[in-house]
Amino acid sequence: MKRHRIRVKVEFEEIDSEIEFFNCEPRKVEDGCFEIDLDGKFAMDIDVCEQSLLAANFPAIRDALSVHLAEMSKKKTEEEGGKSGVVLALEEHSSPYRVDGEVGRFTFTTHELVNWEGKVWFTSRELFPEQRGVCYYETKGFKEVGVFNGAVDQSYRKVRRNFNHQRRQEQGGTPLNTLRDIAKIEGEKVVNFWESTSTEILEKNGFNSTGALLEEAVVKEGNFVEDGEINSEEEEMINSWEEADIPDELKSEVKSNSVPYERVEKTVEISVDGVSTKKQKAHRKSGSLKSEEPKKDDSNQTKRVNNRIAYIEHNGRKYTLAARNYPTLMRIALAFLLNNTLWDKILCFYVDGERSITNAITGCFSWHPRVRLIMDWYHLEHKCAELLSSALKGRKIRNERLEQLTFFLWYGCVGKAMEYLNNFPFQDIKNQTALDTLRTYLENHRQKIPCYALRKQLGLCNSSNRVEKANDILVSHRQKRNGMSWSEQGSLSLAALSAVRRNGYQKTWLEHNVVPLTFSEAA
Repeated sequence: MKRHRIRVKVEFEEIDSEIEFFNCEPRKVEDGCFEIDLDGKFAMDIDVCEQSLLAANFPAIRDALSVHLAEMSKKKTEEEGGKSGVVLALEEHSSPYRVDGEVGRFTFTTHELVNWEGKVWFTSRELFPEQRGVCYYETKGFKEVGVFNGAVDQSYRKVRRNFNHQRRQEQGGTPLNTLRDIAKIEGEKVVNFWESTSTEILEKNGFNSTGALLEEAVVKEGNFVEDGEINSEEEEMINSWEEADIPDELKSEVKSNSVPYERVEKTVEISVDGVSTKKQKAHRKSGSLKSEEPKKDDSNQTKRVNNRIAYIEHNGRKYTLAARNYPTLMRIALAFLLNNTLWDKILCFYVDGERSITNAITGCFSWHPRVRLIMDWYHLEHKCAELLSSALKGRKIRNERLEQLTFFLWYGCVGKAMEYLNNFPFQDIKNQTALDTLRTYLENHRQKIPCYALRKQLGLCNSSNRVEKANDILVSHRQKRNGMSWSEQGSLSLAALSAVRRNGYQKTWLEHNVVPLTFSEAA
């Protein structure tokens, strides 16, 4: 096939305005060029010259693309007819091929070969991406600018306005609903890709589609990393003990704390959390009156849309995942670990105490002997403050008790904390139920509460703030704005697209519709 050359030449010509008709709108003339008139008084105005040139530029580009693609369609169709050896009639397709691109919306004519019976023998539409009905083919440039660099960060209304203005197509440009639907569909593709790819990886490595370990699994006991924990007799631990300044009366319980201290280089750190946005209300039925009182919908009590986010980090490399629920999220995370040969490392999960997160982790990683769950310090402190506010009389008493309680918990001394709670003066308590709830909460999460002071001195993480930041970037920044509400799939789609970009795979997705479950150097 011969090469093609694109030639562009832009000229500013001085004309006699008294002879030629003055028109400040771009127009196509007989020789195929596009022209726009510029008043002489603005000939040295940089801004006016720039805008006038852009106004003529985009219509000219769209027209050039339309003419070229129509000519190529006709040429290829004629070539197919020459190969057939039978008499075929060349006809134009009844409807044009529609394109929505970075240069704007345009159409071009396609062709087909029809035999003597009137049946289509060949159509040039087979040479272009499949197009159904009156749908447009969205180019990679459109998705990059309009979706990844547009709808992922800004409201659809703002993106539609700015994008159509940039392409000089305020009239006849991409509608708001179309932009929203494209972003939703593209995000659904990413989510489906993650789920289907994770299923393939799991089955390849001896797990079933739900993440349960099978007998023939390649993951076997004895293959896990050795020397992954810091020994109490090592110099690093001894120095950290001194720097942590642990009170003498607490040292015994700190030593007996069952939560080990991992080596960062032999650990995969996984922070898991959920983020919710306002749920979109069902549309009012057509014909109903606004004055009618809304009926209570007992079947739809949930007013929030939830997204589940995981942030995976190992030796400075990072990857972010978004899913519709925690079991699915953990299944994809497991596939990621298997795909990166990280399953044999210590797996340290940072959680906020939500039961559904713990259940999902233990359900998917029950086979793994070196899974660690660490309670996020901020959430632990916040939960204590919340329940003590309900349990005790007055802010002053609450703050005094909270300070001492968190002192014990900072050193991982849950036993001392429980003893302290049991000795609260009766006259300070206003709600015994709240106090009992706090005791139950600490007892249930005892195995997740380490000595935070010692972890800090060892340079280990005490918080799930990394996934909190991911929540802000993937969801909150875009979706938690005044007046915004979301459908479940619409919210997850934008979160998934944002995760693709954050992981450094935007170009890979646009080119190949693939988001590798591996760390990227571009992330």
